[in-house]
Amino acid sequence: MLPFLTRLFYLDTVAWREIILFFRRGSRAISRSPRSFFSLLVVVVFVTAWFWKRPILGVGGLPMLGRLEIAVPSFFQQDPRWSDERLGTSLCDTLGSAGCAVSSAAMVLAFYGVTIDPQLLNQHLIAHHGYEGDSWIKWEIAATYPPEAAQHIYEDLPSYGLIDCNLLLHNPVIVRIRRPTGKTHFVVIVGKKGFHYLIRDPAPQGMQGVYPLSQLAVPIEALRFYCKKKLPVEKNSVLNVKNQLTNITIMSLAAINTATKPNINHLQNQPLQPAPHQKEQPTVEDSKGRLTPTDTERAVQDTGNQTVLQQQDVAANLSNPLVSQQFNSQIAANRL
Repeated sequence: MLPFLTRLFYLDTVAWREIILFFRRGSRAISRSPRSFFSLLVVVVFVTAWFWKRPILGVGGLPMLGRLEIAVPSFFQQDPRWSDERLGTSLCDTLGSAGCAVSSAAMVLAFYGVTIDPQLLNQHLIAHHGYEGDSWIKWEIAATYPPEAAQHIYEDLPSYGLIDCNLLLHNPVIVRIRRPTGKTHFVVIVGKKGFHYLIRDPAPQGMQGVYPLSQLAVPIEALRFYCKKKLPVEKNSVLNVKNQLTNITIMSLAAINTATKPNINHLQNQPLQPAPHQKEQPTVEDSKGRLTPTDTERAVQDTGNQTVLQQQDVAANLSNPLVSQQFNSQIAANRL
């Protein structure tokens, strides 16, 4: 308290004026709309309590209407395929006796689409120094299991806000609880019904399926969660797509040119004739003695102009080397 009062004593006059103005503006805003202020205060208190990191119960947070459940695969510690395998470098612990953390991490990675089980993950952790001491898992090393589809995000105290936000994003989370015997245990929260969190338990009790965490009657001590990575697109696949689009464009232009060329030849070889609905009229003189074209001559001029425009379009397309090469190859194939 004394250092705080000392800092206040040494504040200059400008700082004191700013502090006084701040409190005056705040009091005016409260007096103008007290209901809005108290509503905002309630929201701030709720959000602060929702994201407050501390040991929490298995009941609480944001209520879910109906039942929210994420389809997470289940693995069990005492599965006979790996229950007798040694956990890490421990001389006494096995996956069957203390592999709840490894089994929980394997469940989340399998949900991300990784082909994995507790035995494979245990071997990966041993090979990549993924244990602290004998058997405490390093969660960030577990995320490096090929093809590294997961990213390690959080490992700290829990909060209702963090768990609820992950569930709303359909992302399962791993929590640590402490049994009445004093031994720690890890489970995966996969959903929520009302205020009750739903879990997949790697212990034998989890063989009944998804059940509420409140049945264990223990608080949540710690929280861990990952997020699924967006795998980068390979450069070769991008180049293949570009090449395919280029080939399609060249073939389309060549087809247009092939369809246009015979039309031009037909127009050049066909004799000009007057329109069927018009009669041949002689050339007449206007009031100033100049000769004016007849309707037939006007039709001939229009047809000639269209022919010139089509020839210019074809020449512009053939000026492209790619189109010209494709067009010439097609002409040679037709001659054969």
